[in-house]
Amino acid sequence: MGWIYEVIGETQRAVASYSEVLFRSREIGGRFIEGRALKNLSDLYLVLDEPDRALGLAAKARSIAGEMGDRRLEGQAVASLGRGYLALCEPERGIELIEEGLAIARETHDLLYLFSGGVSLGGCQASVSEIRVARVSPARVSPRAVVEAVKVSGRPNR
Repeated sequence: MGWIYEVIGETQRAVASYSEVLFRSREIGGRFIEGRALKNLSDLYLVLDEPDRALGLAAKARSIAGEMGDRRLEGQAVASLGRGYLALCEPERGIELIEEGLAIARETHDLLYLFSGGVSLGGCQASVSEIRVARVSPARVSPRAVVEAVKVSGRPNR
């Protein structure tokens, strides 16, 4: 249910839903579900402008993904870490992590995540010649633009 609340803009209800999933997954020992819930919560806390909290959750998700050998979740968690660093005005570290997440998305053929802008540079804009900080809404990124930019430069273009 969390993703439905996310889509309709009910962020607090999404947080409550993912928190419940996280609690239940820990009760039953469902590490995959726990990692996914942590990553989703991380993304939501970025929306809520709580990057420190988001970083902690993304780091836990990355750790679980590594333990399980889940490269897809690991790539998504790494990209979430990158977006957290961007939110903390650490663009070099943020871009490095997002590019690592993008590489993992390519490796795992995680096209849905790539097309959704999940490993985009968030608050940064990348072009063939430069990377610069910009305030661009992820909603403005078209899948075609991401694919074309990746073909040309190896980095997402926003």
